[in-house]
Amino acid sequence: GLGSTNHWLSLDQNVYLSGEAVIARVIISNLSGQTISLGSAPDWLRFSVESHDGTLVNRLGDVDMSGAFDLPSSVVAARSVNILPAFDMLRSGRYKVTATAKVEDWGQFYNSNSVTLDVVKGVEVTRFDVGVPKSLDAPQNEMPEVRRYSLIRVAYLDKMRLYVRITDVASNAIYQVMPICGMVAFSDPKAMIDSKSCLHVLNQIHARRFIYFVTDTSGNMLKREFYDYIGSRPVLYQNTDSSVNVRGGVRMRTSADFPPSPTPELPPSIVTKPGDSITNAVPDLKSMAKEEQKRYKEEQKRLKEEKKRLEREERARKKASKGW
Repeated sequence: GLGSTNHWLSLDQNVYLSGEAVIARVIISNLSGQTISLGSAPDWLRFSVESHDGTLVNRLGDVDMSGAFDLPSSVVAARSVNILPAFDMLRSGRYKVTATAKVEDWGQFYNSNSVTLDVVKGVEVTRFDVGVPKSLDAPQNEMPEVRRYSLIRVAYLDKMRLYVRITDVASNAIYQVMPICGMVAFSDPKAMIDSKSCLHVLNQIHARRFIYFVTDTSGNMLKREFYDYIGSRPVLYQNTDSSVNVRGGVRMRTSADFPPSPTPELPPSIVTKPGDSITNAVPDLKSMAKEEQKRYKEEQKRLKEEKKRLEREERARKKASKGW
């Protein structure tokens, strides 16, 4: 048979911001006692997606799984692929994904387990419309292409994440959706644009730790650094030449830095596994200004209400999913 258990399909997470890559991981175990050939036909592995009401989701294209390989007996093969471009899954809601593998030699099809995911819209924190810088050899007197950076906060049960979404202002086409970090309840992300139309974000991710993140208009991450509130609070600063950097605080070198730090001092656990619990960082209220304390308490109250609402929605979804 194919597959050591019925569970050979998984996703990298179960909640996605609309437009975020959905990475499906397929694990195939060959327990047949003989070598099997896979991947000779482009459709040897097919995915299907259905929405919560049971209707099949529109297929926009094929997931490219090409590449023939032989799988010896008792060996496991794993492939990861982004299935989002192949399916119309931008609307918020719950979706169910299943995979089917075909073994050419035997003319047999094998269905995977089904996995569910939620696509959410999130709340836009801020946005910037910027012109895309032209290459030096391009005509400089034409109107620039305009792209939009949207900073989006996603709350799901007791987790919060901050994303940047980059879209074309004219067509609404999505270029990139990138998770920046987990967020804490008192996060107040700051953002600035530099002279090259790059987006700079500074956001609090733990009681005293901040992430500094820079991306260009195509969604290429240019920088990821971490600063601690020691002595002074880290702040974004725009220089007279319109460049942007961080002032204040103390830079903490970590294994999640980009470009990589030559001597990281802190393990990745301090970082931003997106979706860090919002309860994992409790600020020192005594060291906060009165205005900060007030805002923190208001944010805590708002988050409790948001959490209750999300739990109610989750209960309703589970109830509706029974027998699905």
